[in-house]
Amino acid sequence: MKGPINPMITLFAFSIFGFSCNEEDISLTDSTYDRGVFIINEGNFSDSDGSLSFFDTDSAKVINNLFEKINNRPFAGLLQSMHFYRDRGYLIDQLGRVEIVNEKDLISIQSISGELEIPRYFAGFDNKGYITDWGPYDGNFANKESSLKVFNLSTLMLEEEIETASRPEDIILLKNKLYVANSATNLVSVYDPSDNALITEIEVSPGPSRFVVDKEENLWAICTGAYVSSGALIGLDTENDQLLFDLDLSNYPPNGRISINGTGDIIFFMSEQWNPDFSTENKVYRVQLMFESLEPLRAGIPQEVVSGQNWYGLGLDPASDILYVADAAGFQGNGSVYRYNLEGDLIDQFFVGRAPRDFVFRGD
Repeated sequence: MKGPINPMITLFAFSIFGFSCNEEDISLTDSTYDRGVFIINEGNFSDSDGSLSFFDTDSAKVINNLFEKINNRPFAGLLQSMHFYRDRGYLIDQLGRVEIVNEKDLISIQSISGELEIPRYFAGFDNKGYITDWGPYDGNFANKESSLKVFNLSTLMLEEEIETASRPEDIILLKNKLYVANSATNLVSVYDPSDNALITEIEVSPGPSRFVVDKEENLWAICTGAYVSSGALIGLDTENDQLLFDLDLSNYPPNGRISINGTGDIIFFMSEQWNPDFSTENKVYRVQLMFESLEPLRAGIPQEVVSGQNWYGLGLDPASDILYVADAAGFQGNGSVYRYNLEGDLIDQFFVGRAPRDFVFRGD
């Protein structure tokens, strides 16, 4: 376990010895983006300055404002998530848009707009694209008209709007079933993508947010508490769609960020405590999954790996088992990414865009 990082000491050290990862000129025309790491920079709400960065793991170089450099215009939105399906990339804008790009060169093809309110995440099945949508806020800032929206990926026309529980977040296709985490409730919904029918709703701890899949294709969700509890880590049996394990995280309140290692047996999640000045104290924990036991599935006690301040995102490269931690710098300027080994030793750091929140890993 490593102690908190002092940003001023870190900046001083790197300014003397130089970043091991610098933003340098990379020929965009010669680049393909099927190997490396995309950094999702959400942007600031009042500025709509979300952006995309790319870290080349072979050269240890980073390209910032990638979408703008390729398409000669800024993303101009709040970048929530990025997904690849077939030969397309889907960039989800919280402000009601999906930008569709070529997988290889990220050149913009088309966009979806006008049918979405607050889109969050995407999953593909056959020629259909499923997008979770919080729906509009009411007078109490609740989202009572949330939905799962189904688009024809050839025509980009809205084919169906499926009512969901409040604030659907992550969506994942597993064993020919769609799982949706409804973050303002205690429900994970399961759908049949062949006809979009609801199969079942699984009651879990409040605030299911993001999913990971373990080596035996059990589904795990981090639950943030939905302002009712302090959060939990839950494991679901995807054969029978039942809750198998519920680990209380009252002592490690999660912020909704979760990743799993390349062998699918260690989960990493990020906790968050708020300070009076609205800064945050964050820690990354590891949880060992236990498959060989008298119980069908268990998880061990969380073990701290590394800690810091104002962290906003977490990712784990399944090919290298390197942790990526996003520092949003309090939304006051451009953020940074720290890379750690699984023992919590800092490998390097690089600057990215405003409010980095998530990572997409491409390649082996």
